[in-house]
Amino acid sequence: MKKAIIFIVLALSVVLLVSCYWVSGLNSGSVRLDLSALASKGLGDRYARIWLVTNDKIYPLAQDEEYVQKLIPGWEEVSVTLEDIPAGQSYRVWLAIVDQEAGRFFTYVWGESGSFEISPGDEVLVTFTTTKLYDSQNKIFCPIADSDGDPTLMNKSLKDVEVFSGIVHATDGAKLYEISSFNWDPWSPSLTLNSIDAPGGQVINSVSTGINDFVSSALVLDTNTDIIPYNGDLGYNPTITANMSSVSILDSASGDYGGGKVVLFRKTDGWGGTYADFDFANPTEWKWLNRSSGKVFDFVVSQDGSGFAYFAAPTGAFRFSGDYLYTTFFEAPPNLDDYIEGFEAPAPILSLGLINPDGEVLLMGTEDGAYEVWTTSGPEVIGTPSLVDGTQGYRILKIATLYDWPNFFPTYAAFLSDAYLFVRDPFAADILMFPLCAGLPGRITGMAWYHLAGTPDYYLVVAGSEGLAYIKFVEPV
Repeated sequence: MKKAIIFIVLALSVVLLVSCYWVSGLNSGSVRLDLSALASKGLGDRYARIWLVTNDKIYPLAQDEEYVQKLIPGWEEVSVTLEDIPAGQSYRVWLAIVDQEAGRFFTYVWGESGSFEISPGDEVLVTFTTTKLYDSQNKIFCPIADSDGDPTLMNKSLKDVEVFSGIVHATDGAKLYEISSFNWDPWSPSLTLNSIDAPGGQVINSVSTGINDFVSSALVLDTNTDIIPYNGDLGYNPTITANMSSVSILDSASGDYGGGKVVLFRKTDGWGGTYADFDFANPTEWKWLNRSSGKVFDFVVSQDGSGFAYFAAPTGAFRFSGDYLYTTFFEAPPNLDDYIEGFEAPAPILSLGLINPDGEVLLMGTEDGAYEVWTTSGPEVIGTPSLVDGTQGYRILKIATLYDWPNFFPTYAAFLSDAYLFVRDPFAADILMFPLCAGLPGRITGMAWYHLAGTPDYYLVVAGSEGLAYIKFVEPV
């Protein structure tokens, strides 16, 4: 097959204000950006990052990166040529101008071209006009980093992020990072960062909200062998999976049920869980199920006291109640077929989330967009799903929601596709759509919502292969 060339020109002579705003909807054509006004700011080297997107997926341009990066020394004219691009497909080009220094990067502006097609042997010139950089007033994602770059989580390849008890926690597998205070000003950020080594010989796969050995809610580390509660240090933290053989836990979750809590987890080839009663606060007495039932894409646990656990799997989605684990704890494990209930969406389900607008609503990320539906306690499991408008046609891989029972927080939700992050702000008319070049930290591995207590401020925190970033939303008052 003949390959085509996309020729991208950056003519750096137009004035751009240093800003935390993003833009979209740029027309196809030649790429000419004037960034000379930034040269005097003294904020480090500037780079042009360029991505190519086709069929809602990022086309790999380098062996280890999804983008190509070009240093812009002296703010001269810069030309970037993308060669050997397969013809016969529709493409878009993303462009971001970033600052990278002292262990952090910061995205100043970004643009997305219109779609275009390539014929065999074509050389396509794509244009970004500078006036388009001011079309939108929606914010880009800003890095979580100290103003001096140290301490910082930028340029660390993070595996997950979780917010527990008003504190942001993240992990790169070898360490747990705890951000106990943070100034959310992107221009003069500061943070208090504590790092703790993973327990000897273990790798942290993810961080979750679970329980400790007293059956109290706690941040937990999901490791390659156990689930370990974090109680401010890792010196004395008995594993809650002490009564189960070693299992690599991908992620876990818990919810109230009866006189205790249910705990569920997902592993490479199945799932497991237990019931922990307040009167039996001893992990060595908990009866863990460990089922090798095939791959599980995602799962969520109800927070309304029902103990319902919802699973998305290649063979179909299913739910069972906390009564199944409760009965297992006090008696012999019952037949799962007597408890399990299937449900489905208009397309195969890949990810799940729960929100609490006044009762539980299940969010389902599918091969063809995101759907939402009220849950029921009857055999139907769910009602009739409705599409989250704006997400149709996109494969939704992850969902993050703001849900803290019994607090009825605004129903913020984030939906991650292969190339875009959608955010539903309940106070906005339309869903927000962010390309992954809009300040997001590389390949996205985790998302969590943070509410600054006593304020109308809500933050979506995103972990990825290049660190931790956030975006702020404000509830109207």
